[in-house]
Amino acid sequence: MFFPPNKLAELVRQPGGKPRDAAIADAGRNIDEQRDYLAEGIREAVHSIEAVIPRSDGPAIPSPLVEIILQGCDRIIGLAGVLGYQSLEAAAKSLCDLIACLARSGEIERAPVLVHVQALQRLSERPAEVSAREAAVLIDQLARLVGHYANRA
Repeated sequence: MFFPPNKLAELVRQPGGKPRDAAIADAGRNIDEQRDYLAEGIREAVHSIEAVIPRSDGPAIPSPLVEIILQGCDRIIGLAGVLGYQSLEAAAKSLCDLIACLARSGEIERAPVLVHVQALQRLSERPAEVSAREAAVLIDQLARLVGHYANRA
């Protein structure tokens, strides 16, 4: 089979570009430059999740509001991962796991979601001030809460 010459294919085969180590260093500098902007994105996502709680009257959170929570969690997980905030990322993932467990039981209860929202608030306000031990205890307690609801479902 004959393949005609292709300029793009030739360019791809040629060595060049930025060395890997330089690209990684540049990416790190870019993240550092964007840190405040990314942290603000986390705060906005936490605030959007917080705003859901007063809007859900009664013991359960309705589906449209659950979607807002999940969207906020998705944003937190992505941004916290980029910034290296593992505990905040873990808390947001835990909230997603909790919602999945509660959805299997048929109702998204407000109380356990509120506990997770409070954890997100604590971990996102000043992440550098949260000790590793405090964060580990917090994440462990969230995991126990999710486990409780997973066993109930």
